[in-house]
Amino acid sequence: MSSFDFLNKINMPIFVCGNEWKVIFRNSFCKKYTTAPRVNGRLSKYFVDGKNTVFPEKKSGIDFVACMFGDRYRIAMVFEYKSNAVVILPTLLEYDFLFGELSLKLNKDFANTFCEIFDLLSEEKSVNSDRYGVLEKLRSYYFGAIENYIAFLLFDSEKRVLGQVCRLYEFFLKNIVKVSNKSGLKIETRLTSIEEGGKNIYTDTLYFTFVLSGILLFGAEISKDKKCIVEPISLGEKVRHTIKVTCKCPELYGKTGVGLNDFKEFYPMGYFNVIPYEALCSALGWRLCYDITDAEEMNCAVYFDIDNDNEMLFKSAGAASNITAEELVADIISRLFLF
Repeated sequence: MSSFDFLNKINMPIFVCGNEWKVIFRNSFCKKYTTAPRVNGRLSKYFVDGKNTVFPEKKSGIDFVACMFGDRYRIAMVFEYKSNAVVILPTLLEYDFLFGELSLKLNKDFANTFCEIFDLLSEEKSVNSDRYGVLEKLRSYYFGAIENYIAFLLFDSEKRVLGQVCRLYEFFLKNIVKVSNKSGLKIETRLTSIEEGGKNIYTDTLYFTFVLSGILLFGAEISKDKKCIVEPISLGEKVRHTIKVTCKCPELYGKTGVGLNDFKEFYPMGYFNVIPYEALCSALGWRLCYDITDAEEMNCAVYFDIDNDNEMLFKSAGAASNITAEELVADIISRLFLF
C-alpha cells in the first residue's frame, strides 16, 4: 500500500497489519531481516502466543509481543495507528533495556509519540538524512562495542556495576570516536575538565555509554556538517555531558528546553532514533536538555546532567563503593537457598 511508503525511511523492520494480523504493508528493511511473512500473509504465525495475541486498540499504548523468526527470538513493539496494527522489530537492544520496570509508565506516551512521528514522516518534505546508512551502521557498531565492554567488565568485580567517568570516556574515545571519524564524522573531544576529578566520579557503565552514544548520533544527524564536540564538564555536585553541533534550523534559534521533543517536527527521524535515550534519562533522573543560539558555528548544545551524590547507583555513585567478589558470591548463594 502506497500510503505507508514513508515507513521505508525507518531502518527497522516494520509490518502494518489489518484484521486477523493480515500483513498489508512491510517496509523495505524487512527484506534484510526476514523473507516472510509477505504482504497478505499472517504475521500471527510468528507470534509465540499465536492467534491469542490481542490486536491493539486505539490509545491502548504499546504492547510487547514475543516472536520467533526461524531460530531468532525477538520482542516486537505493537501499537495502533490509523486503525491498523503496527509491529516494529528493533534490530538493536535499546528498547529491551529501556522498556523494563524503569519506563513502564511511559508506555502510552511512546505510542502517541510514534504515531506523531509517523504523521510527520508521511509528509513529502520529510527526508532521511542518513540516506547511505552511515549512522545506522555506526549505531550497530556502537552497540556491539558497548556489549563487549560490558561483558568484559562482568568478570571484574571492581568495575562490575560502576565505571569511573574518566575511564568511560577513555573507552568512548578509543572505541567510538576513532571509528566514527573514519566513517566520515568529525568528532572532537575536550576532556580536560574531568581528567583529574573524573577518577573519583562513578556512574552506571551500561546506561551511560548507551545514552552518550545515542545522543552523539542524534547530534550528528541534526548537524549541518557532521562536526561534533564532546565535552564533559564537572560542575561540583554534577557532571554535564555535552554534545555541541552546528544546527541550521532558524525555527529553533533561541530555544532551550528539557528533553528533545522540540526537535520532532524538524528532525522526525533523528528524534525517532533518540527516543529511547531521552526516556532512559527521564527514568534515571538524568536531566537531558538542549540550548540553541543563532551563532554561525556550534550553536546547538545537547547535554545531560548526572548528580554525583545520588544514593541510587544507577543514577550516580559519587559516594558509592564497589561490591567485592566475596559479597557477590555470598549474595548469589543466599538467593539460591532462600526457599
